[in-house]
Amino acid sequence: MRQRGGAVVYVIVSALASGGTLAAQSAVSGEPAVGVRVELPPDAVEFGREFELAIERSWPVGHAALPFDPLALLPLAAVELGADARQVGERLIETRRFRATAWQVGELALGPFVLKTRDPDGGEHAADSGELQLRVRSALPEPPGELEWPGDVRDRPRPTSWLLPVAVALAALLLGGGVWRWRVRRALPAAEAPGPTPAELARTELAALALPDQAAAIEGYYVALAEIVRRFAERRYALRAFVHTSEELVAVVPIGGDPLADCLFACDLVKFAVVRPASAAHTAAKTEALAFVDAADDARGAS
Repeated sequence: MRQRGGAVVYVIVSALASGGTLAAQSAVSGEPAVGVRVELPPDAVEFGREFELAIERSWPVGHAALPFDPLALLPLAAVELGADARQVGERLIETRRFRATAWQVGELALGPFVLKTRDPDGGEHAADSGELQLRVRSALPEPPGELEWPGDVRDRPRPTSWLLPVAVALAALLLGGGVWRWRVRRALPAAEAPGPTPAELARTELAALALPDQAAAIEGYYVALAEIVRRFAERRYALRAFVHTSEELVAVVPIGGDPLADCLFACDLVKFAVVRPASAAHTAAKTEALAFVDAADDARGAS
């Protein structure tokens, strides 16, 4: 039992009948539950061989859910095959499918995979899958067979003369290197003027991003806005911005964390919680993105 936002949340973890599938959900009195379900292969997977897994998260309509954290898949090497979200009654169900590879033999611990939401009254809700076990078998045959030791290198025939071939090869290498350097120097272009700064690129992209004029364009607008600020953070601070979750990215940027957090939170609500804000929120989110770019650029100029 967990106390979150004034509400008592009961967390239930259970194993389903289909092998390798575990589910976790939390129930709040009088409200639908939030839940996490992970589908793993029922049998052991082979070391280095790809397999598929799926993660399903569900929550009530009206809750704002934090986005999925791909780092929870470690130590698996995984590539996302696709994600879809659908509404069933009063619930939103998000399913993500991955192609994964295990590079460790034995019992592999995964998770826990966590879902956190916030209801319209500000109450927080959470569910997690707990720690899951994936069995990984060796790719070697059983039994693996005997070791094959290399022969004694002293028994190998020795070349009768190696000085002449080595000298010829060294001379050819030096001559070829000299010719190549001479041709490269002749082909070098004149020095070009420096290109636009990351802040200039981001401001141009923000200026070109039009506010959505209809409901169908809202999601595309916020997806593009999130990509612009993440691309700027990647160029400005040499971060892997598209790998970090929103919370992680806000934590690692040295300047402009507050406007970046407000912008990404607004984008995540539209992308993952299917929220459709009023038109005033579109301009506010874009203003926060520009404030983040300006703060980081001002710090660059001061340094």
